[in-house]
Amino acid sequence: MEVMGERAPVLIGHVENLLMIAVDQLSGQPNETRPPRAGTMAPMTGPTPVLPLHLDDVSDKDGFLARCARDLRFPEWYGHNWDALADCLTDLSWWGEGAEPSGYLLRVRGWNAFRDAAPEAAAIAADILSDAVTYWSAHGTPLTIWYDDGPDDS
Repeated sequence: MEVMGERAPVLIGHVENLLMIAVDQLSGQPNETRPPRAGTMAPMTGPTPVLPLHLDDVSDKDGFLARCARDLRFPEWYGHNWDALADCLTDLSWWGEGAEPSGYLLRVRGWNAFRDAAPEAAAIAADILSDAVTYWSAHGTPLTIWYDDGPDDS
């Protein structure tokens, strides 16, 4: 008898996410001091589009929105505002064509410096990214956001 069925990978991803947040809190590291935890760890068995978002030298909202447009290759209709960012992240039809992806991976570099330079803009951006992760998780196609401030090897 199968108890969780097709939803098992998504549920497991959510549990892993909650455990990572709990470890942050128990270690005395509130989430605001680290990049936000977003994404699920559900396995991506088919094609998985990966796009990098490099936030090096981005220090404000306008710079963040412009860098999203450039690095993520947003469509022409992108309006360079928070609502348009949310729209692009919940309609990923622009992210490539071909086989139906089993998930999406967004690799964000330079988040800590951006957050330090523009904490209010970073908080709003983090909320929008988190909402996009939740949206795609509910639709069965995980969006994983990897916050990486290590050396650039992409």
